[in-house]
Amino acid sequence: MNRTLACALLLLCSAALFFGCVQLAPDDDYRPLAAAVLAVQEASNPTALILPSPTPTPAHPLLCSNCNGTGRLGDGRVMVPCPICEGRGTVGAAQRPKTSLPIAEVNTVDTISRPPRVQCLVFLCDACPPCHALWDEIEQKLPAAGWKVGESADCVIRAVRQESDPDDLTGRYRVRTFPTLVLLVDGCEVRRIVGRISAVELSHRLAVLQKSGR
Repeated sequence: MNRTLACALLLLCSAALFFGCVQLAPDDDYRPLAAAVLAVQEASNPTALILPSPTPTPAHPLLCSNCNGTGRLGDGRVMVPCPICEGRGTVGAAQRPKTSLPIAEVNTVDTISRPPRVQCLVFLCDACPPCHALWDEIEQKLPAAGWKVGESADCVIRAVRQESDPDDLTGRYRVRTFPTLVLLVDGCEVRRIVGRISAVELSHRLAVLQKSGR
C-alpha cells in the first residue's frame, strides 16, 4: 500500500513539473521540491544505491584527503600509516621523493690552499736555538708589516719543521743546515739564505721580490 502511494505521488510530481503546473521563477529555490522527489524515489525503491557523501577536502592544499592530514588510519585502537601519503599527512609537493640539495658549482682552484706568488720557506729544527730565535722574531714583527706568517701552504712566510714535514720539503730542497730560508717566485727558488737573518732584512727582500719578481 505504501509503495503504491509513493508511486502515485511520484507520478503526480513528475506530471506537475512536465506540464507546468508547478512553475519556478529563476530566483526560486527548487531544493525543497527536489528533496521531496528524492524522498519519494527512495520510498518507492528501498534497494536503491545510496552513494556516500564525499570526504570534505582539507583546507590546506597539501594535506592528505584520505587521512585528513593525520597520516594514520584506524579505529583509534589499531592505527596504520596512510597508504596515500605514507604516513606523512601531506601529498603533492611534499610527497615527492627527497632528493639531495643541488650542489653549487665550486671552483676547486680557488678553494684549494695555494701558495702565494712570492714565498719564503723557513726551514727549522726543534733542537736548534737559532731557529727558535729567528721564528720568534718573525712571528712578532712581520705580521704587523702585512706579511702572512704561519705553517700553511698559503702563507708568504711559511715555517717548515724538520720533525713534521709531510711534504718532505726539507728533502726536496736539500736542506742540511738550520735555519735555512729559501725564497721562491712562482714556485721556483731564486734566493737561499743559510743562517739567521733579521726580520727587517727578510721583509725588505720579500718586498723587492714582489716588485721585481727576481
